[in-house]
Amino acid sequence: EGYHQQLSQVRAQLAPWEKTMGECSTRVSVAAAERDMLSKKAEDAKRRLDAALKGLTGARHSADAKKQQIEELELTTQRCRQQIEQHKQELQAHRAEESRLEAVVQEARERAASLRLDVTSQQQQGGVVAALMAAKTRGEVSGVYGRLGDLGAVDAKYDVAVSTAVGALDFIVVETASDAQRCVEYLRRNNLGVATFLILEKQKHLAGAAAERLQTPEGVPRLFDLVKYKDERLRTAFFFAMNNTLVANDLEQASRIAYGADRRFRRVVTVQGQLIAESGTMSGGGGKPSRGRMLLGNSAPRGNVDAKALQAELKQAEQQLEAANQALRSARDQVMACEQALRAGERQLSDLETALPKARMEAEAEATKAHDIQQRLEELRQATEINSDDAGRIKELEVHIRSEEAALAQLRAETAGLEKQVQQLQQKIDGAGGDKLKKQKALVAKLQKDIDEAEADITKKGVQGKASAKQVDKLRKEMAKDGAEKEKLEGDVAKIEGDIKQMEEEAMRVMQQKEEAEAALDAKKAELEAARAERDKFQRDFGIIRQTEINIENQMESINKALREENTKINRWSGDLDNLAGKLAEITGKDDWVLPPDEDLLTKKGDDLLYKVSILEAEMGKMSPDMSAIEEYRAKEADYKSKAAELDAATAERDEVRKTYEALRKRRLDEFMAAFNVISLRLKEMYQMITLGGDAELELVDSLDPFSEGIVFSVRPPRKSWKNISNLSGGEKTLSSLSLVFALHHYKPTPLYVMDEIDAALDFKNVSIVGHYIKDRTKNAQFVIISLRNNMFELADRLVGIYKTDNSTKTVTINPAEFSVGAAALAQAGQQRGGSKAEAGRAMEDDGVENHAAHHGGPAPVEVA
Repeated sequence: EGYHQQLSQVRAQLAPWEKTMGECSTRVSVAAAERDMLSKKAEDAKRRLDAALKGLTGARHSADAKKQQIEELELTTQRCRQQIEQHKQELQAHRAEESRLEAVVQEARERAASLRLDVTSQQQQGGVVAALMAAKTRGEVSGVYGRLGDLGAVDAKYDVAVSTAVGALDFIVVETASDAQRCVEYLRRNNLGVATFLILEKQKHLAGAAAERLQTPEGVPRLFDLVKYKDERLRTAFFFAMNNTLVANDLEQASRIAYGADRRFRRVVTVQGQLIAESGTMSGGGGKPSRGRMLLGNSAPRGNVDAKALQAELKQAEQQLEAANQALRSARDQVMACEQALRAGERQLSDLETALPKARMEAEAEATKAHDIQQRLEELRQATEINSDDAGRIKELEVHIRSEEAALAQLRAETAGLEKQVQQLQQKIDGAGGDKLKKQKALVAKLQKDIDEAEADITKKGVQGKASAKQVDKLRKEMAKDGAEKEKLEGDVAKIEGDIKQMEEEAMRVMQQKEEAEAALDAKKAELEAARAERDKFQRDFGIIRQTEINIENQMESINKALREENTKINRWSGDLDNLAGKLAEITGKDDWVLPPDEDLLTKKGDDLLYKVSILEAEMGKMSPDMSAIEEYRAKEADYKSKAAELDAATAERDEVRKTYEALRKRRLDEFMAAFNVISLRLKEMYQMITLGGDAELELVDSLDPFSEGIVFSVRPPRKSWKNISNLSGGEKTLSSLSLVFALHHYKPTPLYVMDEIDAALDFKNVSIVGHYIKDRTKNAQFVIISLRNNMFELADRLVGIYKTDNSTKTVTINPAEFSVGAAALAQAGQQRGGSKAEAGRAMEDDGVENHAAHHGGPAPVEVA
């Protein structure tokens, strides 16, 4: 206790000294902080100067690098332009070569087709014609041209018409009558058959009629005008064979022409083969129309040429055609390669033209940055230098700090004795109880620590116990729930097992029924096979019986015929006998010369025939044929005929439906192509009007079947190349799409259009163009346009503003025309009050600004034009 009192007295003596030392230490800290702040200001300025110098160096290096990059881009752009120009020249040359080769291929194709036609003509020549042509080659006959049908060609469309209407196609054309006579003698001498000859010298009177051009009814062609031939001397021959025969599309048109007022065109044939003769009779029908009597093709045959030479020439022409096709394919590949290279060059040029301005702007930015840093360097250098006031203040603070630190050291030295006494008294207090007290204190400290740990553990265990109790309650609830679920599942399992058992029983019944059905099927199959065998047997027997019946009927017919002949002979012989008897009576003078009839002679032949008939009837009775099979056969035959009639009716109905389908398909194609042409033309006009100089085009991917592949929309913006719409920018896509919409509107107007921010990607000029077009050119439709561009919605007839207040959406509708009237009234009122026009204009301008601001206060105004 005495030590504690002494310690309190010493600490009371030490307290004023500690307070003085604390105040002194505080003054040292404040002075040091002020000194450090002044020094840090200069250090920060120095760091900023170093950073500025580094930035200046970097900006200069970057500006130099950008300049070098710009020079490289300019050189690359120049080279790219040169390459593009070179590609264009190459493309132009390759396209010219492609056009030339296409002409060569077309010429070679036509020559090969003509040679094939000639080869076909020679191969189709008959035996008589071939023999005559061979004799002509050997010099035995002369003046022979060949079969008329092989000397000309007609389009395949008119094959049936010409084969039906022209009977003289099989005539052999010769020059003179003596040539025809020699040919007839040659055929007779070699027993080659007969032929009809068409003599050209006898047809000279037809030359004027053949050269005459006639105006035909309804513009249908003359069959004579459709024939292609090489030798003009054959013109009269074909005119002799065809005359003024016309070709109509159908029988109705043919009837109108043939029975019309112009008597020159009484003979008309349809492309299907129906013929109306000059007498007015009509022929046609049949299952298979006549065709193939004349050569088919678009060029005239060459006439009669040596077969081997013709085959060699055809082979050479086909080789030339293949070589021309190969060259054309190669030229097209080169054109495609040039087009790809040109497109790649244009894309590279576009990228370079985009990168070059960007690089220039970046270089200018780096140069500007370096210039700014250069201007700030002097200021930063000045900031790094400490001025005289700050330097003097730092010196004062250092002197003050040193003096305060010396005073603080002196105070610590003066209080050292008191602090030593405090430490000694504290040691005496701590060692007052000796080792025993220390051990007890350590034991107390350990027990206290154990108590604290035990209390913490008790608290932890209590918390764990409560948590475990909650977990137990939860588990019990889950167990109860699981028990109920288990009972339910057990019930479901029992039910499912019952269902499975029932299904197994049903499956067994089904399997049994299946086995019974299979057994019945096998039995039925056996019965069917037996029935088929029996039927085949009956059919064989019926065939034998039918054949026997036919043989018997044929024999009976032969016997009856022979009997009739014998009766005729008997009657004739009886007449001859009477005549002979009369002559004998005249010679002898007796009238009783009557020969007794020879019964054996009269009846012998008839008895033989009756005997044969009886034998055949006996043989047929032994065979015991089923005569009901004949009736069954007749019933099957009648059923077959009815089914055949049904088939013919179904075929006719199918043909009618097919005809209707083809008509609708043609109508769809015609209407689509008409609309496509109108829309394409209008699209070009619309795009040129909107873009002030661009061009747009719609192209069919497959011109033969436009519905299979679709349409390609290509656009050429002003001062740019042709591009697909998918490769355009946002604004260019918008203008292209609007042009197509307006072109569709021109073709087939729609009463209502809804457009959502179509002007978002457009500049002021294009927005004004589109807005004025909608306002002025589309009076027959209503447009609902969502827009945030004032030069678009200021043209509207009604404005619907959409805004949100009190967590709900509201709308307000205004009429812009009323605002313009209000502005005019305001201007008039200003003039009456002596105001100037400028003031009225300013008032109107202010009104417009407020209105615009009100519109932009909401999410989006809706324009109704």
